[in-house]
Amino acid sequence: MDVLNRFSLEAKKYLDLTDKDVSLLRRSSVFLLEKLDTIASNVLNSLLSNEEALNIAKRAGLSKEKAVDLFKYWYRLLLIGSFDERYAVEIFKIGLAHAKSGVSEKLMILNMGAFIRETLKAIKDTGDMELAIALSKIFMWNLCLMIYSYLYVRGEFFRESTGISKELFERLMLIKSKEAYERIRKLIEDRYR
Repeated sequence: MDVLNRFSLEAKKYLDLTDKDVSLLRRSSVFLLEKLDTIASNVLNSLLSNEEALNIAKRAGLSKEKAVDLFKYWYRLLLIGSFDERYAVEIFKIGLAHAKSGVSEKLMILNMGAFIRETLKAIKDTGDMELAIALSKIFMWNLCLMIYSYLYVRGEFFRESTGISKELFERLMLIKSKEAYERIRKLIEDRYR
């Protein structure tokens, strides 16, 4: 999992996730654990308002109670995790579990947004902006690791099924992205002229 460790370190550096941020999180972990039931319940409410999420949960046989338990498991892990290579692998595995259950990256992003929203609401009255910034970086790093699992699986599948190298795939993606950009640009231009 050297590639995951490299990505994890790159994401930490890019987000400027520091030991001070982790220390701020640890200092607030008891307070946040006291708010966890409310946070998880409100995130669940967001999840239940989404048709895609409801369909996935139904297919997976996931009850509301189990969803809340899984939310709490991850949140506790976030509060006490070591944020090292082993932690990165655990979060990567959580991303893989979502991918194998058919959860889209879009829904992963929305759900992380709900966790950020609820956590920031929980700390709002503290006025601790440093903590808010640290939490934002920590949540985003977790999201990066989860989404990276999707990219990793997609890349592995593509390589195995087509035999096309990563470099060729990236060149093809660049070409298609340019085509899509021009098509969308023109559509917007025509629509909002």
